Amino acid sequence: MVSSVKKIRSNVDIKTKIDSQSQAFTALRQYRHRATSYLQQQDIKHTTGGIFPKQLIVTIPVYNDAQILAHSVGITNVTLSHFGYNYLLVLADDGSTDATYQISRQLSCENPRLKYVRLAFNQGRGKVLATAWGRFQGDVFLYFDSDLSTELKHIPEVVKRILSGYDIVTGSRYLCRSKTTRPPLRRFVSLFYNLVVRALFRDGISDHQCGFKGLSKRAVEKLIPLCRDKRWFWDTEMVVIAKKLGYKVSEIPVEWREMKWTRTPIRRLVKDIYMLGKGLITLFIRVYLSREIFEKER
Repeated sequence: MVSSVKKIRSNVDIKTKIDSQSQAFTALRQYRHRATSYLQQQDIKHTTGGIFPKQLIVTIPVYNDAQILAHSVGITNVTLSHFGYNYLLVLADDGSTDATYQISRQLSCENPRLKYVRLAFNQGRGKVLATAWGRFQGDVFLYFDSDLSTELKHIPEVVKRILSGYDIVTGSRYLCRSKTTRPPLRRFVSLFYNLVVRALFRDGISDHQCGFKGLSKRAVEKLIPLCRDKRWFWDTEMVVIAKKLGYKVSEIPVEWREMKWTRTPIRRLVKDIYMLGKGLITLFIRVYLSREIFEKER
């Protein structure tokens, strides 16, 4: 009886995986049309101002994103080509267990500008980004969330500011000209969290956790190794340490829309609060008590 139940579950798992892969490959066949439609809808103009990096490394951290991957990659490729950048698009896979691997491999075979980096198991956004950036050379490094919650029309502004001398340029959902759509509870918690970070570290940043950031080559080589957290707190840790060590950090207002949740999952929210709170305590000790980040920077 137990053996029969296990066999049934195994067959269900296999069917679910096959269905997932089938849907993902259907999206793969459709992505070029969707990407072109996106550009037409957004009316993105050539706003680079004639300023181009020698090599732009654009990284999308992914985890079990098979259903949206082809769509997001298609839009990103068409947008970057429209801007005229010399770029590499890196899919940084944080140990996905769905069809992300198969989709990524097929996409990378079709496009020489697309590279794929994969961790053996889930270790966090900070870890997978650091791993990806260690494998490619560039003078501007940009990353954003796989669901494209931030409008890609902001890319030229990030690139221009990095090339003008900033070490980190981060999108902000909470500046005066920002346009943000997200569930009220998550917005309140996010605003309160950023208020706490500003009060603790006096860094003047309105939004530490926005998943749309650009970094200079110097920041990638010197700053990233100082970050201990490998998961979601990594964004905050990077920005705070950069400010404390005198790196040039800039914020730009962005258009951002919550793509994953129209309602707030309470369990996920509690988990996020715990992880971010734990990270704040550790970072406070590093900055004000042990001060070891200042020793390592010397």
